[in-house]
Amino acid sequence: MDQIPEADTGAKKAKTVEENKGMVDFMHSNGCVKAFRDEGEDEIKSDRTTNDRQLWAGACTFIMAAIGSAIGLGNFWKFPYLCYKWGGGTFFIPYLCALFVLGLPMMLLELGLGQLFQRGDIGVFRGITPRFYGVGLASVFSAFAINTFYTYLIGISAAYFFAAMNPIMPWSVMHSKAW
Repeated sequence: MDQIPEADTGAKKAKTVEENKGMVDFMHSNGCVKAFRDEGEDEIKSDRTTNDRQLWAGACTFIMAAIGSAIGLGNFWKFPYLCYKWGGGTFFIPYLCALFVLGLPMMLLELGLGQLFQRGDIGVFRGITPRFYGVGLASVFSAFAINTFYTYLIGISAAYFFAAMNPIMPWSVMHSKAW
């Protein structure tokens, strides 16, 4: 007899929808957020009944995506080498200082600005001030350059992987012709 009647479930859903609507109304009426909106943007957003932007499926999906963007190929390829070259465990002291003083605050700032503006890099920096439009363009270009480099490295790795399946390796046979 602990079942919740259907009327209570519907009322609970309606209460949750009203709470979310109240939060959205607060965000739109907040002076700080309003200062970062473009002219006429509030009218456009109020006309929409659904959100056109895609949302994360859940908190776990977002956390995994954030970790995936923070941990790159250099963590496995270059970082151990640098630790060995510059003093082993001693290298962790400046690394941890840089992580906590620069890395984490900048990541939280990036996530917070993205949450506030609900836009991409260019829109966020242009929303702060139109003069920062170039900063947004530079961040998009740098992401493009890094992705191009990683794609090249993955392609080279795949080529060597499939070449290693050949029964005769190119370096295992001595060719008689000299350069």
